Amino acid sequence: MRIPRIYTPQPLAEAAVITLEAQASQHLARVLRMQPGQLVELFNGQGTAFSAEIREAGKKQVSVTVGKPVTGPKPSPLVSEIAVCVSKGDKMDLIVQKCTELGVTRITPVTSQRSDVKLDAKRWQKKHSHWQQVMISACEQCGRNDLVDIDPVVPLTEWLASCKAGNRLIFHPHQATAFAADTCSRSTAMCFGPEGGFDDDEIRQAMDCGFQTVTMGPRVLRAETAPLAALAVVQVWQGDFAA
Repeated sequence: MRIPRIYTPQPLAEAAVITLEAQASQHLARVLRMQPGQLVELFNGQGTAFSAEIREAGKKQVSVTVGKPVTGPKPSPLVSEIAVCVSKGDKMDLIVQKCTELGVTRITPVTSQRSDVKLDAKRWQKKHSHWQQVMISACEQCGRNDLVDIDPVVPLTEWLASCKAGNRLIFHPHQATAFAADTCSRSTAMCFGPEGGFDDDEIRQAMDCGFQTVTMGPRVLRAETAPLAALAVVQVWQGDFAA
């Protein structure tokens, strides 16, 4: 059986004995039915994973002894930031999950003039907590030992004005400039609109904030497709797969 990877926010050090959080404990004991003596892999988002041996496995509480560090993948050399207008349904879950697997550095959910999701502050906070858990689960699955920064939801205009990436792109299907290798750098921010796209005022504001408008080709991509396709391509040009 594959050794399970578990995230914990606790400090990790060789020979330390720790009790895992309730959700992780229940997953190991109830779902995977793991027993004392079996191995797991722990990481806390600081870039290093550790092997660990289960000491006690109760139904609600699992304790482990932390072992030696485990060699894992290095973070992507690409510092990538993605701003995505929140869409209805579970599209944002898919974007968070797959962008985490693809090595994104930061994800900022935004709202725009044509956004069709309008929630109060409490429900936005609940969404943010959910996306954090989606991201952690994706890190556990893909072997990533650093966490993605997921910002609270902000208006598009606020994000445009605050973005400091060395290279800034906003995707617009009716723009003539093609998305190409020379439009990207090792520090790239990319902004993607809702199903209805950005309005003209938003595009003008983005350009005033130093963003370049680009298009991804002859077909209009869905809101959940464009960020994944763009990030994968930039990883080829400037990141994990760059020559």
